[in-house]
Amino acid sequence: MFEYLVCKRASRNVDGFTLIETLVTVSIIGLLSAIALPSFMGQINQARETEAKLAVSSLKKSQYIFYLENNKFSESLDELDFSPRNTENYLYLVQNYASLNGRIHLALSKKKGMISFGSVVHLKDGHLEECGLFPLEISLEHPHIEILRFIFDAVENYEQYCY
Repeated sequence: MFEYLVCKRASRNVDGFTLIETLVTVSIIGLLSAIALPSFMGQINQARETEAKLAVSSLKKSQYIFYLENNKFSESLDELDFSPRNTENYLYLVQNYASLNGRIHLALSKKKGMISFGSVVHLKDGHLEECGLFPLEISLEHPHIEILRFIFDAVENYEQYCY
């Protein structure tokens, strides 16, 4: 009988983890996940935004080359041989405004938390000038109003977007 109790106690100590050990382990994993997840999601959005930065830079360069070859600005993305116009993350546009005497290129974010981007190519004093890539704060609630506000601002104050 004594041998039976000793064996039972020995087997009880080797069977597995206690409830406390399991709770501590789960708590540590949860804490590490809570810290790492926002950082991971931020990296995903940065990768998606890189798509837009590259596309708008490509549009700007294509527009510049198109003007040099044809002595006019393109009217559409087709003339710039740009595709796709609509991706999972962004919608790409070329806007024409006579008072600017150039084109505005836009990459509009389709997802919350991601930044939209734009660029401008225009004639200034008879010389072709391309303006840098700039972020745009366009809300998802009223995108058309925000786009129009940006376009009017870019037309009136394009110097602030051009270095």
